[in-house]
Amino acid sequence: ITALAGWPRLPGFPALTGAVEEIAPMFYDLQGDPTGVSADAPPPPLLDPAQFEAVLRPWKSCPIPWRAGLPTFARLTIFDRTGLSRGQIPSWTWDDLCFHKSLRTLAPTRLGVTLLRADADVRVASTPVAKNQLVASRYTDRTALTQAITLSRAAGSAGIILFRLPDSTGPGGWSLGDLAAIGTANLPKLTLRRTTGEQLELINDSPIELGPRLSGPKGDRDRGYALELDAPGPIFREALPGDFWRVTSHAQLDAEKPIPVVVPLATRLTFWFSHLRGRTTLQTGLLQLAPEANLDTLRYRIVDGDNTGEWKPLAPTAAAKAN
Repeated sequence: ITALAGWPRLPGFPALTGAVEEIAPMFYDLQGDPTGVSADAPPPPLLDPAQFEAVLRPWKSCPIPWRAGLPTFARLTIFDRTGLSRGQIPSWTWDDLCFHKSLRTLAPTRLGVTLLRADADVRVASTPVAKNQLVASRYTDRTALTQAITLSRAAGSAGIILFRLPDSTGPGGWSLGDLAAIGTANLPKLTLRRTTGEQLELINDSPIELGPRLSGPKGDRDRGYALELDAPGPIFREALPGDFWRVTSHAQLDAEKPIPVVVPLATRLTFWFSHLRGRTTLQTGLLQLAPEANLDTLRYRIVDGDNTGEWKPLAPTAAAKAN
């Protein structure tokens, strides 16, 4: 059976353990959403290591096998102007949240919790959100999950059960490949390479996800990641976003504030994205250069707001690499 985390403290728990073969306590949502949620009082995370360790202790003396039920999913919750929960947004993507122009980030992400406020009456995915209502993004923090797995095994857990089965949607949380590598020192490995057509593709050649980035030190709009593509001159003729959320074009990059220009006048293109799962790719749309231009003159880097990556040359196509 599944169980709530606090059941070992109930008087009937010894009798229950004599009637079942195995128990799977669910160690998430250990406290309900409070009333009066605000920027200074955000909702609780899905998994808080300190709170988890406290509720785990009684399970060490459980007389039958038990498996720790841990969360891997993500959740968006709407709170009204008074801070009262109005329920969950059922279907959404990270792009819906990360780049929403009318959602303002109120505080840095902590233990997977980010709080945003609507500047106007809007929709997030297909769900209406009224002006000044709050949207709380909660995903399972990978470091917290790693700690919880380690603590569970030390407490005598017979195994781990993950809630829910991951899929390609935002609520699905971390991918199976990422979860299989949890606890390792591996990192995402992003490479930009050519395709056989007039496109480029950004590949994460690692099982580890580049997770969603919903806040940063530069303020409210410091969200997401930028793939910057640099040219020695204005050689771009056409650039479409493809799988990326958006593409922008700039010139005079040595100035304090680069100038937005149309693509044919640009020396840099920036492709924006919110996250990248392990072993997956994001492909640009049509990327057309001037007739005399060559892809060999381009370089790229990944910028996440906190860190600016090193400039690198484009990798060859997958077919050329195989040969």
